[in-house]
Amino acid sequence: MFFQNRNIKVIESVIDYYEGNIDHIPYSVSDIVKALEYTKRFRSDYPDEVIEKLKMVRTILKS
Repeated sequence: MFFQNRNIKVIESVIDYYEGNIDHIPYSVSDIVKALEYTKRFRSDYPDEVIEKLKMVRTILKS
């Protein structure tokens, strides 16, 4: 079985949420923050749109 980084799973679920494939995001604010840090440190190949979506979800979940 292929191991997949949890941060990648979080990012993919946020993308699926915005595409309408799922109706909620099953991760906490801390998971979203860790995924944002992951994109900044290790994966700069994500488009700015994905990073903006992560930031919006973080803001929504905080409130």
